[in-house]
Amino acid sequence: MLRKFRKLLSAIIGIIICCPGRMITIACIGGNMMLSGIVGRYTQLPENYCLVRRSQLMSEVCMQYNWGVQYDNEGRFCKAELYYL
Repeated sequence: MLRKFRKLLSAIIGIIICCPGRMITIACIGGNMMLSGIVGRYTQLPENYCLVRRSQLMSEVCMQYNWGVQYDNEGRFCKAELYYL
């Protein structure tokens, strides 16, 4: 599946911009490499099943920045990402 997706992306050379909800995504695709950046506002609610439900817990909201690079060459796939909260 990833190989088919990569072949489709390798046919596209350009910039992709998406705005789904409260986040903006920009990706630049060329050849075997893809550079991407994401800026978004994320919310974590205290009602998570893994947490004890306590009324004094408040939801957490933060801006998250994500920069990434993906590279594929002869069947080897490398990906690096940098997150900043």
